[in-house]
Amino acid sequence: MFDFQRHVVTALITGLDIFLIYAATTFVLRQFPYTRPWGESMSVFLLTTIEDFGLGMAHAVPRLFTIFLIFAFTRFVVRLVRLWFGAIESGLAQPLWLHPDTIQPTRRLVTALLWVFASVVAYPYVPGSDSDAFKGVSVFLGLMVTFGSSGLVNQITSGFMLTYPGR
Repeated sequence: MFDFQRHVVTALITGLDIFLIYAATTFVLRQFPYTRPWGESMSVFLLTTIEDFGLGMAHAVPRLFTIFLIFAFTRFVVRLVRLWFGAIESGLAQPLWLHPDTIQPTRRLVTALLWVFASVVAYPYVPGSDSDAFKGVSVFLGLMVTFGSSGLVNQITSGFMLTYPGR
């Protein structure tokens, strides 16, 4: 806990130092006629940056609330799925399409698919997800996963064939 507090205090002091250096530089530049436009543009830049940051945070709150609702609903559905598979494991329910030996892996697969689906649904609501930088990083990660997962897909498919044999 003390390390965390030390890091927070260090970050606050560093931020205050940067702000004071910026303010002093702006003040000094505004004192001379030749550098006055630079000093004024620096102060305007700082104020507009702070304003844009604050407005961006205010506009992000509804999107973050939507993401929270999506994940809360998914958590509720995952708990229902766990209860249902728990009833199957205890013998209270006996679906014909599910073999007793495949109950645990099926529960894990359904849970993972629900969370992946929730992530896909929540992605457009992530603040900044419509920016070109975010899209570029997403495409880059998609390409890395695509090129690096050919063996993984083969192993997953083989695992499905072993876990869920045809009848």
